Amino acid sequence: MTTPLNIDQLSIERDERWLVQNFSLQALPGQLIQVAGPNGAGKSTLLRAIAGLYSGFEGQIQVAGAQTPAQRRAQVLLWTALPGVKSRLSARQNLQWLLSLRGDCADPDPLLAQVGLRGWEDALAGLLSTGQARRIALASLLANESPLWCLDEPFNAIDVDGQALLAGLIRKRLAAGAVVLLATHHAPADLQPDQVVNLGGGL
Repeated sequence: MTTPLNIDQLSIERDERWLVQNFSLQALPGQLIQVAGPNGAGKSTLLRAIAGLYSGFEGQIQVAGAQTPAQRRAQVLLWTALPGVKSRLSARQNLQWLLSLRGDCADPDPLLAQVGLRGWEDALAGLLSTGQARRIALASLLANESPLWCLDEPFNAIDVDGQALLAGLIRKRLAAGAVVLLATHHAPADLQPDQVVNLGGGL
């Protein structure tokens, strides 16, 4: 069986400071890995490197056997603290756009209903609350079956019900054998990580 995530001797330098040095990690199917550390420690940069969106590193990264940036991008879902919801597009249009970026084919309306946005499909995202806008991005996770999820502060600006929904989605992906990297200061109590990666040197 191909290892979902294998990192060997990874070193990342930014602004003349080592964020990660000689870091190795092997994640087994179904593992939740928390990436912890203060602001500026390099959590987001590490996730971007794994996802094939940052090349300023030394060492090797493999995701489901894929090594090149383009190959890794096809295997990874990167969900950032700023999910890219467009204020001038409706909730439906935003979700259609997010799904198309990842090659996911799904009817957006049932997905929006599952995250509590039934009746808001035609509302402009710019008129929604921050939490509602986050739920548009959250809906895109419902259709994604990538073997590796890299989630960057995913619980920010989501209410308690939204946090419970997201935690349930994470558990579902783990049960399916995916690996989830969760970059956060505090993981929810009901999500116990199998491994914790602590990055230092925060700003």
